[in-house]
Amino acid sequence: MTAKRRRSAAVAVVTIVTAAALSGCSGGNPDYRGVCVDPQTQRRVNDDKCDDGKGGGGHGGTWVFYRSGSTVPAVGAHASGYSTSVPKGSTV
Repeated sequence: MTAKRRRSAAVAVVTIVTAAALSGCSGGNPDYRGVCVDPQTQRRVNDDKCDDGKGGGGHGGTWVFYRSGSTVPAVGAHASGYSTSVPKGSTV
């Protein structure tokens, strides 16, 4: 490969990586984080206790959502300050 082709390939790779990072396609930080909460006790439970993410309790839990950057309770801790839905267009 000639030096000119290597340079062109390097520029193409840098351009693609930069575009992906700026567009959010790189798997960046989501707007919200979903966790599973027991609706009766208001305590966080293991996420496998919830259904497939479509709402409603699957096996003892329901999905709730915390804004990115907020404190998420540990499993077994009391859950508060969450939302039961996310705004349209938000990422989870």
